[in-house]
Amino acid sequence: MRFNVLTLSALLAVTASARPVAVPDVKYVEETVWETVYETVYETATPISAPTNLPIQEVALPSSTSSVISSTLTPAVPTLSIPSTSVPTIVPTTTSAPSSTTSAPSSTTSSPAATGSGVSIVNNLPDTVYLWVVTETAGEMQTLASGETFHDTWLTNSNGGGISIKMSTTEICDSVLQFEYTQSGDVLFWDMSSINMLKTSPFVSAGFAVSISDESCPTSTCAPGDAYCTQSYQNPDDVNTLACGIDNAYTLTLG
Repeated sequence: MRFNVLTLSALLAVTASARPVAVPDVKYVEETVWETVYETVYETATPISAPTNLPIQEVALPSSTSSVISSTLTPAVPTLSIPSTSVPTIVPTTTSAPSSTTSAPSSTTSSPAATGSGVSIVNNLPDTVYLWVVTETAGEMQTLASGETFHDTWLTNSNGGGISIKMSTTEICDSVLQFEYTQSGDVLFWDMSSINMLKTSPFVSAGFAVSISDESCPTSTCAPGDAYCTQSYQNPDDVNTLACGIDNAYTLTLG
């Protein structure tokens, strides 16, 4: 058990004033001294106890936790604008044979001149020419004698296709020369087609040509005997379609 200096000094004073030792025996003296010290100190001294009621101070430790700021990066995705493309309408070459459905006949005159808008066909061949106006259906056969002129106004096709005037030197709609056209607003797209015509046809021997009242418009001419005329369709993939105003007068001269 521990004690402070003050207590120790008091203890030594008490020890010094203890009853005298009469026996000079050293061993006896030591025992007597220790007995006196024990009785005086250990049995009478008040033990010093450590305080138990001291306040406990709480120490606030700084928090080492740091806030983490999360950053979400949203990449900007570019918008691709796709421009729209306008596809032009291609006028197909008509090659189908007429059906038995009939329509009102067009006018046939002996005058070689064409008046007003539309198409006039002049027969300068020595042979009679037979023709059919084909829309979504085929008109009845028209007869055009030598020296006569056939006139027809512009027609439209209810199924969106073009119009074909088929011409033959026989009453059978075979080995035909065709004048084809389709309207698009104020413009008329047209062509001549020899796709379904034999190379030995009288139309090849005599030749044919298209003229237009507006002389600035392109025209088509196939010289006599030119069986492979490049200004008339010989194959479906040829590019022989022409265009002019719809208010003009077109004249196809045979021979």
